[in-house]
Amino acid sequence: MPAKGTSKVGTAAYLQERCAPQADGCVVWTGTRKDGYGRAVVAYRGHARPVWRPAHVVVYEMWKGPVPAGLELDHGCRNRACVNPDHLEPVTHAENVRRGDLPLMMRDPQRRPRRQLLAKCKNGHVMAGNNLGHTGGRRVCRACKRETSRRLRNTPMENIRIVNEMAAQGDVLIRKIAALPSDVVETQKGGRLVLGHSETGHDHVVENQEARLFEKVNRDPMICYLAVDGEHADLVHHRSHDTHQPLRLSPGVYEVRRQEEYTPEGWRRVED
Repeated sequence: MPAKGTSKVGTAAYLQERCAPQADGCVVWTGTRKDGYGRAVVAYRGHARPVWRPAHVVVYEMWKGPVPAGLELDHGCRNRACVNPDHLEPVTHAENVRRGDLPLMMRDPQRRPRRQLLAKCKNGHVMAGNNLGHTGGRRVCRACKRETSRRLRNTPMENIRIVNEMAAQGDVLIRKIAALPSDVVETQKGGRLVLGHSETGHDHVVENQEARLFEKVNRDPMICYLAVDGEHADLVHHRSHDTHQPLRLSPGVYEVRRQEEYTPEGWRRVED
């Protein structure tokens, strides 16, 4: 076998230099790998930039022919680094996924990855017992909510921005409109109306006031509508530090856009 690195890329000799037969029948790729799969250089383009392809696909095509259209190669040996053509079988993507590890993990609760729940909130309050609340399927700290409500009650009126037409609070943009669109449904009335979730995990909410929340029939996650029925409604950013200024909304209907901004070309999603 020629020494590794002496053969022209894309040739049988190049591939053989990087193959190591194993006792179990696998032929392991000893060259560059990505996510466990071998990568082979098949050519060079301008400025000597290499063109990479999966090593097991290159080997299979050289010894057994092209992979049929619409199919992909599945490792019967479950060894991603193996390039033995006899261990590779052309199958559909769905079949390849079915044979893989993910379906096993989903079927076996012991192997299923779980997200560890936080024991304390960002302000150090224990997220358990009477201090643990739930809103829209999310765990919330009741102590932080009380602190935010207290801070709002004690906020001088000069620190509350009165909104008559348009205003922004973090990722949320609010614009007063003449009437509700015809393709919306009422999803909540009164209580805790969440208008947006900030990137830091703190909500923009209207709480315990005469207001109703509406969503589009197609459940567009970037837009909702708020109807203020009472004398006013205060939009508060639930964070105990570095919070956004509270907004006082006058009666009427508002369009609420989440993580979008207006440009002369129209609305676009904000890319941070």
